[in-house]
Amino acid sequence: MHKKPKIAVIGFKGLPAYGGAGAIGELILNHLKTEFKFTVFSDSANTHLKTGYYNGYHQIVLKSINHQGLNFLLYFLKSAFHCLFKAKYDVIHVHHLAGAFVVPLLRLKYKNVIVTSHGMPDKTDKWSAISWLYYPLMRFLFARFSKIITTVTSLDQKHYKTYTNKEIIYIPNGIDQIPVKLPHEEFENDIFFAAGRIISTKGCHVLLEALIKNQFKGNLLIAGDLNQIESYKKKILELSKQVNTKFLGLIKDKPLLLGYIKKSKLFVFPSSVEAMSMMLLEVALTKTPIIASDIPENKVIFSDEEVLYFNTNDKDDLANKINYANSHMSIMQQKAELAFKKLMTNYNIKNIAPQYAKLYNQLLNN
Repeated sequence: MHKKPKIAVIGFKGLPAYGGAGAIGELILNHLKTEFKFTVFSDSANTHLKTGYYNGYHQIVLKSINHQGLNFLLYFLKSAFHCLFKAKYDVIHVHHLAGAFVVPLLRLKYKNVIVTSHGMPDKTDKWSAISWLYYPLMRFLFARFSKIITTVTSLDQKHYKTYTNKEIIYIPNGIDQIPVKLPHEEFENDIFFAAGRIISTKGCHVLLEALIKNQFKGNLLIAGDLNQIESYKKKILELSKQVNTKFLGLIKDKPLLLGYIKKSKLFVFPSSVEAMSMMLLEVALTKTPIIASDIPENKVIFSDEEVLYFNTNDKDDLANKINYANSHMSIMQQKAELAFKKLMTNYNIKNIAPQYAKLYNQLLNN
C-alpha cells in the first residue's frame, strides 16, 4: 500500500477558513488530501475545532493568548517547534511573509521547506510601526532559507528577485463552486461591501464618502469585523449615519455570505492594498456586478471588460462609477457574466491545486 508523504502546513491559522490565505489553502488541501497526508497548524482563536482529524487531514490547534501581535509570533514558533521536536514530516509548507522568521529554524531539520507569499503586508496598516525593518528582513529569510518560493500574485515575482536568484513561482489563487445560501433578509441589498478585517486599506470609508456625495437613497450592507482599529471603527460609524447602512458583522458562513452578495445589485471593492483577493474571486462566482479599485493587483485578475474600475481612494470617481453602474445595469450584468467565465477558465482550483502537488513531488523526488 502506497504510503502518503507527510506535509506540515503552517500559516492558515484556523480551519474551516472564512477568508484570506486560509480560504485558498483549504481548497488546496481538499483537492490534494488523497495524494498527501496533511497536518495543519491552527490557532484556537481562529477555529472552533479541537486538535484532531477534520475533513480528511489532521489539524493541531494551538492555544492562543489575548495579545494579537505576540500571539501571531507564538503561533509560528510553536508550530515550528512541534515540527522540530515532536514530529517528522517530508515537506514543510510555510504561508505568509510575516512568519518567515521560522524558516531558518525549520531548515535545521528539514531540507524540504516551501514558502508561499500572499502579498506585501507592509503596505497595510496592521504592522506599520515596525514594517520598515521587519518585512525586508522577512523577505531576506524567505529568499535565503527556503527551497522553493511561490507567490499568489505575479506582481511580487519581480520584487522577490531583488533578494534571490532562485526562481519565484507564480501560482494564482483559485476558486471552487460554493453552494449559495440565500438569507432570510427583508433589507434590500443595493450595494454590498465585505472584508474579513475592516481596516482603512479596505476602503470602506471611501465607499461611504462616495455614497454621501451621491446623496445615495438606497441600502448599503457591510459585512466584516469592524473591531480591528478603534479610531477607524469610530470613523466608519460616524460616516454611516448619513447612509442607510446595516452592519452584518463577520460572516464566517461562506454560503450565507455569498447569498447576501448574490442578492445585491452591486458589490463595491474599494481596497487600496491587496495581494490576490479571494473575495474578488468569490464575488465573481455569484455573477454580481463589481466596482473595484484600479490597483494593479485587481487589474491583473479581471480586465475592464469584466469589472468596472475606479481611481483608487478617489471618492468622487467612485461616486461617478456607482451612478454609471446604476444607470447601465445591463452592461454591468454583461461584465459579471464575463468575469464568471474568466474565473472558471483561469482560476479554477482544479487547475491550481495540481501545481502545488507538482512542487511537493519535485521536493520529494530530489
